Amino acid sequence: MIQTLGQTKNFTIQYQDSFSDALRRAQALQKTVETDFAKLAAWFGVSAGFGPANRVTVTVDQASLAFNNGYHSDGTTRVQVDPYQGTFNEDLGDDAARALFIAEFSEVLMDYNNQTTNNVTWVAGHSNGEGLSVVCTGRFYPEAYYTLLGAPRVIGWLNSTTRNDWISQNEPTDKDGDSYGCAALFIYYLCSQLNFSMHDIITKAGATLEATYRNLTGKSGAYAAFTGLINPFFPPGNTFTLSTDDPFPLLQGNSRTVLLTWNEEIQNTLFPDSSGTVEISPFFTCPVAKYAYTIYDIAARLRATALVRGFGQPVYRWKINGQPVAAAGSVSFTEPVYVDNPANPAVPNSQSKSVLVTCVDQGNNSTSGQVLDEMDIFGSGSGHIPLTIEVEVSEQFVPEGSVSAATFATLDGQSLVYEDKYYQDRLKCEIAFRIRNQQLTRWKWINLLLTLPDPPPDLMHSVRILNEVVAELAQLRREEPALAREVVAGLTRQVGLSPRILESRE
Repeated sequence: MIQTLGQTKNFTIQYQDSFSDALRRAQALQKTVETDFAKLAAWFGVSAGFGPANRVTVTVDQASLAFNNGYHSDGTTRVQVDPYQGTFNEDLGDDAARALFIAEFSEVLMDYNNQTTNNVTWVAGHSNGEGLSVVCTGRFYPEAYYTLLGAPRVIGWLNSTTRNDWISQNEPTDKDGDSYGCAALFIYYLCSQLNFSMHDIITKAGATLEATYRNLTGKSGAYAAFTGLINPFFPPGNTFTLSTDDPFPLLQGNSRTVLLTWNEEIQNTLFPDSSGTVEISPFFTCPVAKYAYTIYDIAARLRATALVRGFGQPVYRWKINGQPVAAAGSVSFTEPVYVDNPANPAVPNSQSKSVLVTCVDQGNNSTSGQVLDEMDIFGSGSGHIPLTIEVEVSEQFVPEGSVSAATFATLDGQSLVYEDKYYQDRLKCEIAFRIRNQQLTRWKWINLLLTLPDPPPDLMHSVRILNEVVAELAQLRREEPALAREVVAGLTRQVGLSPRILESRE
Protein backbone atom coordinates (compact mmCIF):
# COMPACT_ATOMS: atom_id res chain seq x y z
CA MET A 1 0.00 0.00 0.00
CA ILE A 2 1.19 3.52 -0.76
CA GLN A 3 1.90 5.51 2.40
CA THR A 4 2.52 9.23 2.70
CA LEU A 5 5.65 10.04 4.66
CA GLY A 6 5.18 13.81 4.70
CA GLN A 7 5.43 17.05 2.79
CA THR A 8 8.08 19.67 2.13
CA LYS A 9 7.56 23.05 0.52
CA ASN A 10 7.55 21.65 -3.01
CA PHE A 11 7.04 17.89 -2.61
CA THR A 12 4.84 15.19 -1.16
CA ILE A 13 6.91 12.11 -0.31
CA GLN A 14 5.28 8.68 -0.55
CA TYR A 15 6.47 5.08 -0.39
CA GLN A 16 5.21 1.57 -1.11
CA ASP A 17 5.16 -0.23 2.25
CA SER A 18 5.43 -3.70 0.69
CA PHE A 19 9.15 -3.01 0.13
CA SER A 20 11.20 -3.03 3.34
CA ASP A 21 13.69 -0.45 2.07
CA ALA A 22 11.13 1.95 0.61
CA LEU A 23 10.55 3.84 3.87
CA ARG A 24 14.29 4.41 4.33
CA ARG A 25 14.65 5.69 0.75
CA ALA A 26 11.67 8.01 1.24
CA GLN A 27 13.20 9.38 4.43
CA ALA A 28 16.48 9.92 2.61
CA LEU A 29 14.69 11.83 -0.14
CA GLN A 30 12.81 13.93 2.37
CA LYS A 31 16.12 15.11 3.87
CA THR A 32 17.64 16.34 0.58
CA VAL A 33 14.85 16.94 -1.89
CA GLU A 34 14.52 20.68 -1.23
CA THR A 35 18.26 21.32 -1.41
CA ASP A 36 18.50 19.34 -4.63
CA PHE A 37 15.43 21.14 -6.00
CA ALA A 38 17.00 24.54 -5.30
CA LYS A 39 20.27 23.70 -7.04
CA LEU A 40 18.62 22.02 -10.02
CA ALA A 41 16.08 24.83 -10.43
CA ALA A 42 18.96 27.34 -10.44
CA TRP A 43 20.64 25.38 -13.24
CA PHE A 44 17.42 25.52 -15.25
CA GLY A 45 16.67 29.14 -14.39
CA VAL A 46 13.35 28.16 -12.83
CA SER A 47 11.98 30.36 -10.03
CA ALA A 48 8.22 29.70 -10.21
CA GLY A 49 5.70 26.99 -11.04
CA PHE A 50 6.08 24.93 -7.86
CA GLY A 51 5.38 25.33 -4.15
CA PRO A 52 2.62 24.50 -1.65
CA ALA A 53 -0.09 25.15 -4.26
CA ASN A 54 1.54 22.80 -6.78
CA ARG A 55 3.54 20.13 -4.98
CA VAL A 56 5.19 17.32 -6.91
CA THR A 57 4.41 13.81 -5.64
CA VAL A 58 7.56 11.70 -5.29
CA THR A 59 6.85 8.00 -4.75
CA VAL A 60 9.33 5.28 -3.85
CA ASP A 61 7.99 2.21 -5.61
CA GLN A 62 9.21 -0.46 -7.99
CA ALA A 63 8.25 0.12 -11.60
CA SER A 64 10.83 0.19 -14.42
CA LEU A 65 13.40 1.90 -12.19
CA ALA A 66 12.05 5.46 -12.49
CA PHE A 67 9.70 7.68 -14.48
CA ASN A 68 7.91 11.05 -14.51
CA ASN A 69 4.78 12.34 -16.22
CA GLY A 70 6.13 15.74 -17.23
CA TYR A 71 5.19 19.09 -15.75
CA HIS A 72 1.64 19.92 -14.66
CA SER A 73 0.38 23.07 -12.99
CA ASP A 74 -2.54 21.41 -11.22
CA GLY A 75 -0.71 19.37 -8.58
CA THR A 76 -0.57 16.17 -10.62
CA THR A 77 3.15 16.11 -11.46
CA ARG A 78 4.57 12.76 -10.45
CA VAL A 79 8.04 11.28 -10.06
CA GLN A 80 8.59 7.65 -9.15
CA VAL A 81 11.91 6.09 -8.12
CA ASP A 82 12.99 2.55 -7.33
CA PRO A 83 13.55 1.55 -3.67
CA TYR A 84 16.79 -0.29 -4.47
CA GLN A 85 15.63 -3.16 -2.37
CA GLY A 86 18.41 -5.08 -0.60
CA THR A 87 21.29 -2.92 -1.83
CA PHE A 88 24.68 -4.07 -0.49
CA ASN A 89 25.32 -0.57 0.86
CA GLU A 90 22.27 1.16 2.33
CA ASP A 91 23.81 4.65 2.21
CA LEU A 92 24.62 4.11 -1.45
CA GLY A 93 21.07 2.87 -1.98
CA ASP A 94 19.78 6.12 -0.48
CA ASP A 95 21.91 8.13 -2.89
CA ALA A 96 20.77 5.95 -5.79
CA ALA A 97 17.15 6.91 -5.03
CA ARG A 98 18.21 10.55 -4.85
CA ALA A 99 20.07 10.19 -8.16
CA LEU A 100 16.95 8.79 -9.82
CA PHE A 101 14.99 11.74 -8.50
CA ILE A 102 17.52 14.10 -10.14
CA ALA A 103 17.25 12.19 -13.43
CA GLU A 104 13.46 12.42 -13.47
CA PHE A 105 12.97 15.87 -12.01
CA SER A 106 15.47 17.39 -14.46
CA GLU A 107 13.11 16.18 -17.18
CA VAL A 108 10.17 17.78 -15.38
CA LEU A 109 12.07 21.09 -15.43
CA MET A 110 12.81 20.65 -19.14
CA ASP A 111 9.10 20.28 -19.76
CA TYR A 112 8.29 23.25 -17.54
CA ASN A 113 10.65 25.52 -19.51
CA ASN A 114 9.36 24.26 -22.86
CA GLN A 115 5.77 24.97 -21.80
CA THR A 116 6.29 28.35 -20.18
CA THR A 117 8.70 29.87 -22.73
CA ASN A 118 7.10 28.41 -25.87
CA ASN A 119 10.65 27.64 -26.96
CA VAL A 120 11.35 23.93 -27.17
CA THR A 121 14.99 23.14 -26.37
CA TRP A 122 15.69 20.13 -24.13
CA VAL A 123 13.19 17.34 -24.77
CA ALA A 124 13.02 14.52 -22.26
CA GLY A 125 12.10 11.94 -24.90
CA HIS A 126 14.91 12.93 -27.26
CA SER A 127 18.63 12.24 -27.16
CA ASN A 128 19.60 15.77 -26.13
CA GLY A 129 17.22 15.75 -23.16
CA GLU A 130 18.23 12.27 -22.07
CA GLY A 131 21.88 13.32 -22.33
CA LEU A 132 21.21 16.31 -20.08
CA SER A 133 19.37 14.10 -17.59
CA VAL A 134 22.38 11.78 -17.52
CA VAL A 135 24.78 14.67 -16.86
CA CYS A 136 22.63 16.13 -14.08
CA THR A 137 22.43 12.74 -12.38
CA GLY A 138 26.15 12.09 -12.60
CA ARG A 139 27.07 15.50 -11.25
CA PHE A 140 24.69 15.41 -8.30
CA TYR A 141 25.34 11.87 -7.02
CA PRO A 142 28.42 10.51 -8.80
CA GLU A 143 29.18 7.56 -6.50
CA ALA A 144 25.68 6.10 -6.75
CA TYR A 145 25.45 6.96 -10.45
CA TYR A 146 28.65 5.12 -11.34
CA THR A 147 28.16 2.25 -8.91
CA LEU A 148 24.46 1.38 -9.13
CA LEU A 149 23.01 3.16 -12.15
CA GLY A 150 25.02 1.45 -14.90
CA ALA A 151 27.34 4.34 -15.73
CA PRO A 152 29.40 5.47 -17.51
CA ARG A 153 26.98 6.00 -20.41
CA VAL A 154 29.29 7.51 -23.05
CA ILE A 155 31.28 4.35 -23.80
CA GLY A 156 28.89 3.05 -26.46
CA TRP A 157 29.30 6.08 -28.70
CA LEU A 158 33.02 6.42 -27.97
CA ASN A 159 33.67 2.79 -28.94
CA SER A 160 31.51 2.85 -32.04
CA THR A 161 33.30 2.92 -35.38
CA THR A 162 30.90 5.43 -36.94
CA ARG A 163 30.46 7.93 -34.10
CA ASN A 164 27.21 9.25 -35.51
CA ASP A 165 26.50 12.96 -35.34
CA TRP A 166 23.87 13.36 -32.60
CA ILE A 167 24.92 16.99 -32.13
CA SER A 168 23.59 18.46 -35.36
CA GLN A 169 20.39 16.47 -34.91
CA ASN A 170 18.43 14.78 -32.14
CA GLU A 171 17.43 11.15 -32.03
CA PRO A 172 13.68 11.24 -31.25
CA THR A 173 13.97 8.64 -28.50
CA ASP A 174 15.58 8.31 -25.10
CA LYS A 175 16.26 4.59 -25.55
CA ASP A 176 19.29 4.74 -27.85
CA GLY A 177 22.42 4.63 -25.71
CA ASP A 178 24.61 5.64 -28.65
CA SER A 179 22.74 8.90 -29.21
CA TYR A 180 22.26 10.06 -25.63
CA GLY A 181 25.79 8.93 -24.78
CA CYS A 182 27.06 11.26 -27.50
CA ALA A 183 24.83 14.03 -26.13
CA ALA A 184 26.09 13.56 -22.56
CA LEU A 185 29.73 13.56 -23.69
CA PHE A 186 29.15 16.77 -25.67
CA ILE A 187 27.52 18.50 -22.69
CA TYR A 188 30.57 17.61 -20.60
CA TYR A 189 32.71 19.02 -23.41
CA LEU A 190 30.85 22.31 -23.14
CA CYS A 191 31.18 22.33 -19.36
CA SER A 192 34.62 20.86 -18.58
CA GLN A 193 36.53 21.68 -21.77
CA LEU A 194 35.02 25.02 -22.81
CA ASN A 195 34.18 26.04 -19.23
CA PHE A 196 30.54 27.04 -19.68
CA SER A 197 28.40 26.79 -16.55
CA MET A 198 25.54 24.31 -16.34
CA HIS A 199 23.18 27.26 -15.98
CA ASP A 200 24.34 28.79 -19.27
CA ILE A 201 24.40 25.45 -21.09
CA ILE A 202 20.80 24.76 -20.05
CA THR A 203 19.23 28.22 -20.31
CA LYS A 204 20.94 29.27 -23.55
CA ALA A 205 20.12 26.04 -25.35
CA GLY A 206 18.72 25.71 -28.82
CA ALA A 207 16.65 22.95 -30.37
CA THR A 208 19.80 20.89 -31.04
CA LEU A 209 23.20 20.69 -29.42
CA GLU A 210 24.60 22.42 -32.50
CA ALA A 211 22.27 25.34 -31.80
CA THR A 212 23.28 25.32 -28.13
CA TYR A 213 26.96 25.44 -29.13
CA ARG A 214 26.27 28.33 -31.49
CA ASN A 215 24.36 30.26 -28.81
CA LEU A 216 27.21 29.79 -26.33
CA THR A 217 30.26 30.32 -28.55
CA GLY A 218 28.98 32.34 -31.49
CA LYS A 219 30.44 29.66 -33.78
CA SER A 220 29.01 26.84 -35.85
CA GLY A 221 30.44 23.41 -36.58
CA ALA A 222 30.02 21.84 -33.13
CA TYR A 223 30.42 18.23 -34.27
CA ALA A 224 33.67 19.00 -36.15
CA ALA A 225 35.14 20.90 -33.20
CA PHE A 226 34.08 18.20 -30.75
CA THR A 227 35.40 15.23 -32.71
CA GLY A 228 38.50 17.20 -33.72
CA LEU A 229 39.41 17.32 -30.04
CA ILE A 230 38.23 13.83 -29.10
CA ASN A 231 39.60 11.73 -31.96
CA PRO A 232 43.37 12.17 -31.40
CA PHE A 233 43.02 11.11 -27.77
CA PHE A 234 40.40 8.40 -28.43
CA PRO A 235 40.95 7.30 -32.06
CA PRO A 236 37.88 5.68 -33.66
CA GLY A 237 38.15 1.94 -34.10
CA ASN A 238 39.67 1.32 -30.68
CA THR A 239 38.01 -0.01 -27.55
CA PHE A 240 38.24 2.21 -24.51
CA THR A 241 37.35 1.82 -20.87
CA LEU A 242 36.53 4.88 -18.80
CA SER A 243 35.58 5.41 -15.18
CA THR A 244 33.65 8.57 -16.01
CA ASP A 245 31.36 10.20 -18.55
CA ASP A 246 33.59 13.28 -18.34
CA PRO A 247 37.16 12.73 -19.62
CA PHE A 248 37.71 16.47 -20.04
CA PRO A 249 39.70 18.63 -20.16
CA LEU A 250 41.93 17.12 -22.82
CA LEU A 251 45.10 19.21 -22.99
CA GLN A 252 48.52 19.19 -24.58
CA GLY A 253 52.06 20.10 -23.63
CA ASN A 254 52.72 21.79 -20.31
CA SER A 255 49.04 22.49 -19.80
CA ARG A 256 48.83 18.92 -18.49
CA THR A 257 49.76 18.27 -14.89
CA VAL A 258 50.86 15.39 -12.67
CA LEU A 259 50.49 15.48 -8.90
CA LEU A 260 52.54 12.81 -7.14
CA THR A 261 51.62 11.98 -3.53
CA TRP A 262 52.21 9.07 -1.17
CA ASN A 263 51.12 7.55 2.09
CA GLU A 264 52.47 4.65 4.12
CA GLU A 265 50.63 1.79 5.79
CA ILE A 266 52.25 -0.51 8.35
CA GLN A 267 51.05 -3.98 7.37
CA ASN A 268 52.41 -6.06 10.23
CA THR A 269 55.23 -6.42 12.75
CA LEU A 270 57.64 -9.18 11.81
CA PHE A 271 59.68 -9.79 14.97
CA PRO A 272 61.83 -7.97 17.55
CA ASP A 273 65.19 -7.07 16.08
CA SER A 274 66.88 -5.89 19.27
CA SER A 275 66.05 -4.72 22.79
CA GLY A 276 67.71 -3.27 25.87
CA THR A 277 67.67 -0.30 28.21
CA VAL A 278 68.86 3.24 27.67
CA GLU A 279 69.20 6.42 29.69
CA ILE A 280 67.29 9.19 27.96
CA SER A 281 65.10 12.23 28.57
CA PRO A 282 61.62 11.60 27.09
CA PHE A 283 60.95 15.35 26.71
CA PHE A 284 63.40 18.23 26.80
CA THR A 285 62.14 19.33 30.24
CA CYS A 286 62.17 15.77 31.64
CA PRO A 287 65.07 14.43 33.70
CA VAL A 288 67.19 11.65 32.25
CA ALA A 289 66.02 8.20 33.36
CA LYS A 290 66.48 4.57 32.37
CA TYR A 291 63.88 3.02 30.04
CA ALA A 292 63.53 -0.32 28.30
CA TYR A 293 63.10 -0.36 24.53
CA THR A 294 62.54 -2.80 21.67
CA ILE A 295 63.25 -2.27 17.98
CA TYR A 296 60.85 -4.23 15.79
CA ASP A 297 61.27 -5.13 12.14
CA ILE A 298 58.06 -4.21 10.36
CA ALA A 299 56.54 -4.74 6.93
CA ALA A 300 55.21 -1.58 5.31
CA ARG A 301 53.52 -0.56 2.09
CA LEU A 302 54.15 2.86 0.60
CA ARG A 303 51.39 3.82 -1.81
CA ALA A 304 52.47 6.37 -4.43
CA THR A 305 49.67 7.96 -6.44
CA ALA A 306 50.03 9.92 -9.68
CA LEU A 307 46.98 12.14 -10.20
CA VAL A 308 46.86 13.59 -13.70
CA ARG A 309 44.85 16.31 -15.41
CA GLY A 310 44.57 16.90 -19.13
CA PHE A 311 45.26 13.31 -20.25
CA GLY A 312 42.80 11.10 -22.10
CA GLN A 313 44.59 7.74 -22.09
CA PRO A 314 47.66 8.27 -19.86
CA VAL A 315 50.63 5.90 -19.85
CA TYR A 316 52.73 5.85 -16.67
CA ARG A 317 56.43 5.04 -16.30
CA TRP A 318 57.76 4.79 -12.77
CA LYS A 319 61.26 4.97 -11.27
CA ILE A 320 62.43 4.23 -7.74
CA ASN A 321 65.80 5.73 -6.76
CA GLY A 322 66.55 6.28 -10.42
CA GLN A 323 65.75 2.71 -11.53
CA PRO A 324 62.85 1.92 -13.88
CA VAL A 325 60.13 -0.17 -12.27
CA ALA A 326 58.21 -2.88 -14.07
CA ALA A 327 54.49 -3.44 -13.52
CA ALA A 328 55.44 -6.02 -10.92
CA GLY A 329 58.95 -6.72 -9.76
CA SER A 330 61.69 -5.68 -7.41
CA VAL A 331 64.35 -3.01 -7.28
CA SER A 332 67.66 -3.35 -5.44
CA PHE A 333 70.07 -0.59 -4.60
CA THR A 334 72.70 0.37 -2.06
CA GLU A 335 71.79 3.52 -0.17
CA PRO A 336 72.28 5.12 3.23
CA VAL A 337 69.56 3.65 5.44
CA TYR A 338 68.56 5.19 8.75
CA VAL A 339 68.56 2.81 11.74
CA ASP A 340 66.75 3.69 14.95
CA ASN A 341 68.92 5.03 17.76
CA PRO A 342 67.29 4.35 21.16
CA ALA A 343 69.64 6.81 22.89
CA ASN A 344 68.51 9.63 20.59
CA PRO A 345 65.39 8.76 18.59
CA ALA A 346 65.40 12.13 16.79
CA VAL A 347 68.79 11.36 15.22
CA PRO A 348 68.87 7.82 13.78
CA ASN A 349 72.15 6.28 12.70
CA SER A 350 73.01 6.22 9.00
CA GLN A 351 74.32 2.96 7.54
CA SER A 352 75.03 2.03 3.94
CA LYS A 353 73.01 -1.08 3.11
CA SER A 354 71.97 -3.17 0.14
CA VAL A 355 68.19 -2.85 -0.04
CA LEU A 356 65.54 -4.80 -1.95
CA VAL A 357 62.04 -3.37 -2.34
CA THR A 358 59.11 -4.93 -4.18
CA CYS A 359 56.97 -2.80 -6.49
CA VAL A 360 53.49 -3.47 -7.84
CA ASP A 361 51.82 -1.08 -10.28
CA GLN A 362 48.13 -1.29 -9.39
CA GLY A 363 47.30 0.29 -12.72
CA ASN A 364 44.48 2.64 -13.52
CA ASN A 365 42.61 3.34 -10.28
CA SER A 366 40.66 6.26 -11.72
CA THR A 367 37.34 7.34 -10.31
CA SER A 368 34.53 9.42 -11.77
CA GLY A 369 36.31 12.57 -10.66
CA GLN A 370 40.01 11.68 -10.83
CA VAL A 371 42.39 10.06 -13.30
CA LEU A 372 45.20 8.34 -11.45
CA ASP A 373 47.65 5.45 -11.28
CA GLU A 374 48.99 3.78 -8.14
CA MET A 375 52.39 2.25 -7.49
CA ASP A 376 52.71 0.19 -4.31
CA ILE A 377 56.19 -0.21 -2.80
CA PHE A 378 56.77 -2.92 -0.19
CA GLY A 379 59.66 -3.38 2.20
CA SER A 380 60.50 -4.97 5.53
CA GLY A 381 63.34 -4.71 8.01
CA SER A 382 66.54 -2.86 7.07
CA GLY A 383 65.61 0.39 8.82
CA HIS A 384 64.13 3.55 7.30
CA ILE A 385 64.81 3.63 3.57
CA PRO A 386 64.93 7.02 1.76
CA LEU A 387 63.21 6.79 -1.63
CA THR A 388 63.10 9.08 -4.62
CA ILE A 389 59.89 8.27 -6.51
CA GLU A 390 59.48 9.51 -10.07
CA VAL A 391 56.71 9.14 -12.61
CA GLU A 392 56.65 10.13 -16.26
CA VAL A 393 53.24 10.34 -17.93
CA SER A 394 52.60 10.41 -21.67
CA GLU A 395 49.52 10.11 -23.86
CA GLN A 396 48.87 6.70 -25.40
CA PHE A 397 47.78 7.92 -28.83
CA VAL A 398 49.15 11.47 -29.01
CA PRO A 399 52.91 11.38 -29.75
CA GLU A 400 53.74 14.58 -27.95
CA GLY A 401 56.17 14.65 -25.06
CA SER A 402 55.47 13.76 -21.48
CA VAL A 403 55.01 15.35 -18.07
CA SER A 404 57.03 14.23 -15.04
CA ALA A 405 56.86 14.57 -11.29
CA ALA A 406 59.03 13.42 -8.40
CA THR A 407 58.74 13.19 -4.64
CA PHE A 408 60.77 11.99 -1.70
CA ALA A 409 59.53 9.46 0.84
CA THR A 410 60.76 7.10 3.53
CA LEU A 411 59.81 3.42 3.56
CA ASP A 412 59.87 2.30 7.17
CA GLY A 413 61.20 -1.12 8.02
CA GLN A 414 61.69 -0.53 11.73
CA SER A 415 59.73 0.72 14.69
CA LEU A 416 61.32 1.88 17.94
CA VAL A 417 59.07 1.27 20.97
CA TYR A 418 59.86 2.21 24.55
CA GLU A 419 58.21 0.86 27.67
CA ASP A 420 54.93 2.53 28.69
CA LYS A 421 56.57 4.60 31.44
CA TYR A 422 58.60 6.47 28.82
CA TYR A 423 55.45 7.73 27.10
CA GLN A 424 53.73 8.47 30.40
CA ASP A 425 56.67 10.56 31.58
CA ARG A 426 56.88 12.36 28.24
CA LEU A 427 53.19 13.26 28.38
CA LYS A 428 53.47 14.54 31.97
CA CYS A 429 56.43 16.75 31.10
CA GLU A 430 54.78 18.10 27.98
CA ILE A 431 51.54 18.92 29.80
CA ALA A 432 53.48 20.64 32.59
CA PHE A 433 55.45 22.62 30.03
CA ARG A 434 52.32 23.72 28.16
CA ILE A 435 50.57 24.76 31.39
CA ARG A 436 53.59 26.73 32.52
CA ASN A 437 53.77 28.62 29.25
CA GLN A 438 50.10 28.91 28.36
CA GLN A 439 50.30 32.71 28.49
CA LEU A 440 52.86 32.82 25.72
CA THR A 441 51.04 33.40 22.46
CA ARG A 442 53.91 32.83 20.06
CA TRP A 443 54.95 29.31 21.16
CA LYS A 444 53.97 27.44 17.98
CA TRP A 445 56.88 26.15 16.01
CA ILE A 446 58.77 24.87 19.05
CA ASN A 447 55.80 22.81 20.18
CA LEU A 448 55.54 21.46 16.65
CA LEU A 449 59.20 20.52 16.57
CA LEU A 450 59.06 18.73 19.89
CA THR A 451 56.05 16.63 18.91
CA LEU A 452 57.18 15.58 15.43
CA PRO A 453 57.12 11.78 14.87
CA ASP A 454 60.28 9.73 14.48
CA PRO A 455 62.20 9.71 12.23
CA PRO A 456 62.64 13.48 11.56
CA PRO A 457 61.33 15.14 8.37
CA ASP A 458 63.32 15.53 5.19
CA LEU A 459 66.30 17.83 5.38
CA MET A 460 64.85 20.88 3.63
CA HIS A 461 61.69 20.75 5.69
CA SER A 462 63.83 20.51 8.84
CA VAL A 463 65.85 23.56 7.78
CA ARG A 464 62.69 25.60 7.28
CA ILE A 465 61.42 24.57 10.70
CA LEU A 466 64.79 25.34 12.28
CA ASN A 467 64.69 28.86 10.82
CA GLU A 468 61.29 29.35 12.38
CA VAL A 469 62.53 28.02 15.72
CA VAL A 470 65.42 30.50 15.67
CA ALA A 471 62.98 33.34 15.01
CA GLU A 472 60.69 32.18 17.82
CA LEU A 473 63.62 31.92 20.21
CA ALA A 474 64.62 35.48 19.36
CA GLN A 475 61.15 36.65 20.36
CA LEU A 476 61.21 34.44 23.46
CA ARG A 477 64.55 35.93 24.55
CA ARG A 478 62.95 39.36 24.51
CA GLU A 479 59.88 38.23 26.46
CA GLU A 480 61.21 35.49 28.78
CA PRO A 481 65.05 35.34 28.76
CA ALA A 482 65.26 32.69 31.48
CA LEU A 483 62.81 30.41 29.72
CA ALA A 484 64.66 30.92 26.42
CA ARG A 485 67.88 29.70 28.01
CA GLU A 486 66.05 26.63 29.33
CA VAL A 487 64.60 25.86 25.92
CA VAL A 488 67.98 26.21 24.20
CA ALA A 489 69.53 23.87 26.74
CA GLY A 490 66.75 21.34 26.25
CA LEU A 491 66.99 21.45 22.45
CA THR A 492 70.78 21.14 22.65
CA ARG A 493 70.51 18.06 24.86
CA GLN A 494 67.53 16.41 23.12
CA VAL A 495 68.25 17.08 19.42
CA GLY A 496 72.03 17.40 19.57
CA LEU A 497 72.15 20.95 18.15
CA SER A 498 74.90 23.39 18.87
CA PRO A 499 73.66 26.41 20.89
CA ARG A 500 75.18 28.67 18.22
CA ILE A 501 72.78 27.27 15.61
CA LEU A 502 69.89 28.51 17.74
CA GLU A 503 71.23 32.04 18.01
CA SER A 504 69.30 34.77 16.21
CA ARG A 505 70.83 36.21 13.05
CA GLU A 506 69.11 39.57 13.65
